[in-house]
Amino acid sequence: MALRAKAQLHSAAEASERERSNEILVLQLIESASDVCEFVVTPKLKVEKPFIGLEFCVAGDLMRLLRRGRPGLGELQRLAHEIATGLAFLHQNNIVHEDLKPENIGLTADFHIRILDFGLSVIVETPLTHSNLSDHSEATQSRILCRHGTAPYASPEKLMGELHSFEVDWWSFGVTCFEMAYGMLPWWSQDELELCEKICMEPLLIPHSPLPHEETPEVDRFVHDLIGSKLPKERTWSSNRGFLQYRRFGDAGGNIKDHCPCRSLKCLRERRNSIRVGKKRVEKLEEISNGSGCKVYKARFYGSEEVFALKIYEMSARRRRECKREVSVLQKLAAYRTESVFVVQPVFIHQQKLIAIEYCAGGDLADLLAERVPELEELRGFALEIACGLNFLHSRMIIHEDLKPANIGLTADHHIRIFDFGLSEILDEQSVIPSENAEKPCSKGMNEVISRHGTTPYACPEKLRMLPHGFEADWWSYGVVMYELLTGRILELAGNAARDNKKARIIPRHIQLAVRNDEELNKLLGNVTIASGGVLPNIHAVLMPSKKKAGGKVSASQDY
Repeated sequence: MALRAKAQLHSAAEASERERSNEILVLQLIESASDVCEFVVTPKLKVEKPFIGLEFCVAGDLMRLLRRGRPGLGELQRLAHEIATGLAFLHQNNIVHEDLKPENIGLTADFHIRILDFGLSVIVETPLTHSNLSDHSEATQSRILCRHGTAPYASPEKLMGELHSFEVDWWSFGVTCFEMAYGMLPWWSQDELELCEKICMEPLLIPHSPLPHEETPEVDRFVHDLIGSKLPKERTWSSNRGFLQYRRFGDAGGNIKDHCPCRSLKCLRERRNSIRVGKKRVEKLEEISNGSGCKVYKARFYGSEEVFALKIYEMSARRRRECKREVSVLQKLAAYRTESVFVVQPVFIHQQKLIAIEYCAGGDLADLLAERVPELEELRGFALEIACGLNFLHSRMIIHEDLKPANIGLTADHHIRIFDFGLSEILDEQSVIPSENAEKPCSKGMNEVISRHGTTPYACPEKLRMLPHGFEADWWSYGVVMYELLTGRILELAGNAARDNKKARIIPRHIQLAVRNDEELNKLLGNVTIASGGVLPNIHAVLMPSKKKAGGKVSASQDY
């Protein structure tokens, strides 16, 4: 194993030295050229070995610019013109770049182009003079055979191991223009072999989705001339003749529009705010939240106006467990779409790490509380809908385990959607006996869990003490949420709830005065008791049918 690692390091060192020597040769050729092009990086060769001196690109590279957003029409024209001018200069000096891409295109402080990184470049033997610059025949061009470069920007002839020349750089230029204009690649796959097959076989199509700038026939022809054909002879830009025709369009880049064709729904790039889901592509529109180990985006399928929330878990061991829990709950809920009115609806689950759910256009209760305390009538609606949502989850043997305002979404018309099941527990359904006169099942014996998942201010005492608990943990959290909606403050228990689970409920006098004339709220909040290490809320008598024992007390085994 040690010998193999040493051989790999030695091989990598040899390749690095070859690229360094090759880049020095190219830079020496550029420095000795009879004319100068400002759009190719200026070499600074008077430095000690093994260093290579180059002009410093203050603004980074083109990829860094594209991460901030797509350039406007005028900016796109200018950038494309400068890249093409730099390429023509290299070709006039017999240099095939072989790895043109946004990462290898630098930007000065005033955002002018500097083509750089010549480690994979090839110097051809046949000189290109102005007399044969526009010659399209292969006889006047030396042909080379190499497969260096970056696959998404490589031409079909290079990928198939065919002889080629300057046409491979013009192909890469076309792909780069496409990426500048539309923020994606014309062909893309995470699998390199599949990507190469797409580049060599799949045709180029004009997208149907609207573009940020106007579309014109000249745009279609321009891009098609660059990367529209798999055969170099059929591409106008297969030699520098294409550049001469391009220059006739005008000094600002001619009629280049902010347009690049692609295969709709199949050609987005993952790093460009898009993700492949089966045969479709998902566009990430904006980031909703960026929590610990999980990001949530507002997203949609390309070609569709319907938006949803896309949840992406990081793949640490802990987050994988949470993702697995949430997937299990959502798969269970998917069978009851028509019944779970106040619980978020799943849209799709992909590869156990991408979860798409119903988008809550109204944000969540935490956002609402950050702005204001809801009115009493509004609060009554929230209380009823959250309770109905919890009751539905419990009827399917699901303990939420982390009910709090941040996990209670709001639709555009401010209806409740309970979500975020990464910490939820699913109890054994075999212990459930159906009840004919109740909307929820009665549990057979004690069906409880032991966990400390959740958010501490909303956790019940038995959970904090690592005692077995069931659905009553969610009702405690529900009570804390109600208190917060009424007061705008998080409930603070007197003493340490983790040390002592028998605490009196805290309802300030001004709250009592506020709700004393509201009979339903009094029933919801008036008689919460502590018993058997857990909270037994008495809301069922108001909101839904319940069974009671002979003594009239609510039974944990019946209601939960």
